[in-house]
Amino acid sequence: MLEYLKGNIVHIGEDYVIIENNGIGYRIMTSNNTISNINSEIDKMLFYVYLAIREDGVSLYGFNTIEEIETFKLLISVSKVGPKLACSILSSISTFRLKQAIVSNDVMQLCECPGVGKKTAERIILELKDKIDLSSIYNNFEKAENSANISKIEEVIEACTSLGYNKYEIKKVLDEIDIQNLEIEEIIKQILRKLSNR
Repeated sequence: MLEYLKGNIVHIGEDYVIIENNGIGYRIMTSNNTISNINSEIDKMLFYVYLAIREDGVSLYGFNTIEEIETFKLLISVSKVGPKLACSILSSISTFRLKQAIVSNDVMQLCECPGVGKKTAERIILELKDKIDLSSIYNNFEKAENSANISKIEEVIEACTSLGYNKYEIKKVLDEIDIQNLEIEEIIKQILRKLSNR
């Protein structure tokens, strides 16, 4: 069973990337989140992958973090949620907000994802609620002590990416800033100041 692939980024599509490994090109379906994390300065990138075998063909899905691939696998374990829909969900909502919505029974939040109606949202919550461990999410944000700080980080990243910076650059600078007692506007100012000096 494939676990991951590492190779050179050959092409980036709207919902997929093509990487070359040992002379072979692999088309990997992925999320907007993973695509936005691709750093053009890195020669090779690692994707944690899942091979989907269906009657109509074989597809390879991959993400750049274990958290995202594990969340993907959780989603496709839900009845009537296939790999394509799971990938679409992960393109429209962060793994943290998705899991938070599941735990808090937030049907409306899930319905904002393309292709997810009320019945599908309710099914996702019903089948995954007991499988979600929110503490594992918080561990990925060493400077965040509660969900408010998580939301703050996400808002900052969203604002900065809209200005043309990629998530890799933003997260690298975030690690240098103590955001605990800062407002979102001030965090953004500090990030832009640091990025402009690089």
